[in-house]
Amino acid sequence: MSATLAFGAGVVCAALAFPAADFLRKSVKRRRAAATLTTAEVTTVSQVLHLAMQGSPTGMVVVDRAAEVILSNGRAHEMGIVHEHTLNDQVWRVVEEVFEDLETRAVDLQLPRRRAGSRVTAIQAVVKPLTLVDSRFMVIYSTDESENVRMESARRDFVANVSHELKTPVGGNGAARRSPT
Repeated sequence: MSATLAFGAGVVCAALAFPAADFLRKSVKRRRAAATLTTAEVTTVSQVLHLAMQGSPTGMVVVDRAAEVILSNGRAHEMGIVHEHTLNDQVWRVVEEVFEDLETRAVDLQLPRRRAGSRVTAIQAVVKPLTLVDSRFMVIYSTDESENVRMESARRDFVANVSHELKTPVGGNGAARRSPT
């Protein structure tokens, strides 16, 4: 009878063990999922800076002396400052000058229309040392000046047209303006 009792106890323990094991498995899975969620949170200053740089409306690029792009954000790529980890040639020439004397410089770029929908045609890039303590890296900040250039062109055209109209006499010919005497 003790063998039957032991067998019955084993069946009861097994019947209770399977749900307990399933509960433990699900509990561990929930804890792992919670740990995954917390790792997706912003927890370091490095993550904060990376997100701030990526979300910036200003194009930002960090390069070294070998012209290797160390960091860049999407806006710099949209503006054409960086293309496939290569810095724009005009900007690189200015970067080389800044490496020599560590003086901040600005460069104005006029870009051809690259693709449909892109309205970026004028860019101003400022090149400066990332830090004055370590001159191995340069940072390039770029802004889209396209709308400002378009507005300035429209203003110049308007002023030229108004000036021309003010200089042009009203009326068809000079004889019609003479007074009868």
